[in-house]
Amino acid sequence: MNKKLYISILLVVTVLLIAACSSEGSDEKNLEFITGDPDGTWASIGTGISEKLNDELDEGEVSSKPGSGSVGNPEAVSNGKGDIGMSYNPFLLKAQNGEDPFDEEMTNLKAVASLTPTVVHFIQNSNMEIDSLEGIIANKTDMTLGIPPEGQGSNYIGNMIFEEAGINDVEESLNDWGGDTYYGEVSNLTDAWSNKQIDGFMTTLNVPGSAVEESLAAEKGVLMNIGEELSDKIIENQGFEPYTVPEGTYENQDEDVKTLGLSIIVFARDDVSEDTIYELTKTIYENEDYLADIHSSFGEFDAEEMTENLSLDLHPGAEKFYEEEGLMD
Repeated sequence: MNKKLYISILLVVTVLLIAACSSEGSDEKNLEFITGDPDGTWASIGTGISEKLNDELDEGEVSSKPGSGSVGNPEAVSNGKGDIGMSYNPFLLKAQNGEDPFDEEMTNLKAVASLTPTVVHFIQNSNMEIDSLEGIIANKTDMTLGIPPEGQGSNYIGNMIFEEAGINDVEESLNDWGGDTYYGEVSNLTDAWSNKQIDGFMTTLNVPGSAVEESLAAEKGVLMNIGEELSDKIIENQGFEPYTVPEGTYENQDEDVKTLGLSIIVFARDDVSEDTIYELTKTIYENEDYLADIHSSFGEFDAEEMTENLSLDLHPGAEKFYEEEGLMD
């Protein structure tokens, strides 16, 4: 009797162990790619990449899932609420180091690929003689500036830029100069601009940005430079990239504008399998035309530059692929 009971218990334990292992394997093979707003560009990109990747995977699948974007995605992936994500270098660096807006170090994040750049756009009234943000700050210009609301990646990006210019509180500084601050979503900013409620606004968009095109068509204005000295500081200290908007890109733009870019970075947690990340990297590399069909920002995407502008160490799966393609210098 005791022997039968022992065997029965052993069988139950064995079944439970097999079920647990099976469940664990399923979790590893079915992964989530965290993107951004469900109606936004990042969701389209993530969904397109995931669908193409699933055609190549022998087992499991990767599903695209809306996320909180550049600021929230690093923490979501690090804590296991997603497995692959999209963000920008400045936020990935701050996440890795546990710096504001993050509360703890996230050392389990690895880079996969650098995609197309999102570009900082500063729009100002065309009757201003100053042609750079650096000049506006140096002259303490009296103006009402439109800025994305707190909590959004564009707001953090704007604050990083101003902090490098020695301004820790944008609203307070503008008030001291006799100006004001207007917070709003992109659509609100463009409406405020068209209605002459603001003298300028900041946003981050791919080039050309439709919101900027609409704004400059509705009310005459210009895209302004960041300023050489300020740009150099931001690039060195915050992980931004130099970006030149070619003349003629926007209405009333008679010359090149030198601003800043932030490449969209695909990253993953370090425990995601090497094989899966290898296939993910390969999928992005081999499908330039497919990506261009997903979103117009990929029109100038160059797969040979996927290893550029990466602030995090590469995931082993991505590194293996790049080594095979001769992209590791």
